[in-house]
Amino acid sequence: PGIDGYAILDKINKDDKLKKIPVIMVTSKSEATDKQKAFEIGAVDYIVKPIEIDDLLAKVKKVLVK
Repeated sequence: PGIDGYAILDKINKDDKLKKIPVIMVTSKSEATDKQKAFEIGAVDYIVKPIEIDDLLAKVKKVLVK
């Protein structure tokens, strides 16, 4: 409460111990500007709810292979 995903992602990217963790944002925000903001802050992918579990798993596998 009181903090959104963008702020959390920003904190992750500013922490030397955490910044190498790839983040896939899962959100209900579907505007192009929301997605762009997530990528600018450092998200590796962006999924809009409701999610398809197969889509999520494929994206997680893709990130883990890198």
